[in-house]
Amino acid sequence: MDDGDAVMEAARRAGKRGDAAEYERLLTEAAALGHAHGLNDLGILRAGAGDMETARSLWLRAVDAGAVLAAENLAHDAELRDDMAAAERWWRHAADHGSAVGLRGAGVRAYHRGDVAEARDRFTRAAAAGDDEAAKYLRTHPVAAPRHPRDARARLADGDVELAESLFRDAAMNGDLEAAYNLGLFYERKGEHAKAEPPWLLAARKGMPEAQHALAGLYERRGEDAMATVWLRKAVTAGLPQAQATLGERLADAGQDADAEPLLRAAAAAGSVSAACALGTMYHRLRRHADGEALWAHAARGGDAWAARRLAELAEARGKSWRARRWRRLAEAGGKAPEDGMGRRVRVPRGRSFPGDA
Repeated sequence: MDDGDAVMEAARRAGKRGDAAEYERLLTEAAALGHAHGLNDLGILRAGAGDMETARSLWLRAVDAGAVLAAENLAHDAELRDDMAAAERWWRHAADHGSAVGLRGAGVRAYHRGDVAEARDRFTRAAAAGDDEAAKYLRTHPVAAPRHPRDARARLADGDVELAESLFRDAAMNGDLEAAYNLGLFYERKGEHAKAEPPWLLAARKGMPEAQHALAGLYERRGEDAMATVWLRKAVTAGLPQAQATLGERLADAGQDADAEPLLRAAAAAGSVSAACALGTMYHRLRRHADGEALWAHAARGGDAWAARRLAELAEARGKSWRARRWRRLAEAGGKAPEDGMGRRVRVPRGRSFPGDA
């Protein structure tokens, strides 16, 4: 036992017998010798007397000397001062040096900044190390291991709607954007449109273009055009073909062909049936008949009944009855396009439609 350890042992005995003056004197002596626990305990004594500046200085020296408890004390102090960045730094330091309390503290900070996966990991490790408070966090906070959205879809296919909803919701709360998007779809298809907004908004704000597009449609149906446009353009910027098709069709309907064409071309090239149909209509109006009809044919084969009927009318007018019959059969079987309106990729005709196009 070195001098510092001997002094600390004497200080503990003084503390147990209630000799406050001797306890403080011996702690001061141990701290002067650089003893880690002497520095930490003297810091606690100074903090109790209201001298936080001295306490922090002692705890910093104690951390340098290897006292993990001093890091925990610095974390608590930082939280009291609302310096959460410093608090998390000290909790992490304590956790990295084997403290279960440090693991729990770092988990709390991760939870409050929205990193549920890290919070769950730290609470789980702290609980395994014997920290009862961490075990309580695991029971009372939404950090349980998420279920994959496939589990929810399987339950939905089995007809267990209530369990599917619960699984989607649990996964969404744990940060799974796909689950949040699917939860919104689940509510939308049930006709519970107001319930669809929160999960879509959660996923949209975190950058999921499919959720941004869905949210735009929801706002448009509610007549909130400004919000609809904001989210639609975000989805377009992210490169979502369905969003490009939606905005392109809207611009084409407004006669803004030069702005609509690149969006429709990109969406059609990615396989959007509705974009192929809209672009075909634009080209036909611009007297690019062959290009327009090629795109209508692609849309018709993808399930667009309107495009199939239009091609049937053109074939009939040209005296090609056999071709007209084929397109009518496709029109009668229309509406079988994929649910998201996406089909096979289409080769979009090249060519300049507008002055100044590259």
